[in-house]
Amino acid sequence: MAPGIHAITVEGTLDAYTGLRLRRLVATRLKLISSGRDLTTGCLVIDLRLVDRATSLGLEAVIQAGRDTSRTSASFALIGDRTLFEVLPPEDSATVTAFPRYPSLPEAVQALAASGQHC
Repeated sequence: MAPGIHAITVEGTLDAYTGLRLRRLVATRLKLISSGRDLTTGCLVIDLRLVDRATSLGLEAVIQAGRDTSRTSASFALIGDRTLFEVLPPEDSATVTAFPRYPSLPEAVQALAASGQHC
């Protein structure tokens, strides 16, 4: 893992249950960042490459993770191949695609560094 990046990988179905677990993981990391106990994480990345199906409730967790991260000093990005984003319902796709997306972690690291992010 690249220094400064905290990646959370989601596998299988991204549904209400998985979304709840994701929200808890994100909330815990953001609490550490906000409290000053995590001084190294500059970017929070959600890796969706292994997701084969997503429900609206699962996607809401991803959207909320991005919104919550925007209230901190950390940056937020998604990793996933275009296939997942193309099969989303239009209303979900528009919201999720508003976040930076990359096909792989190395590409995310390179792009975030090039844009001046402190990952």
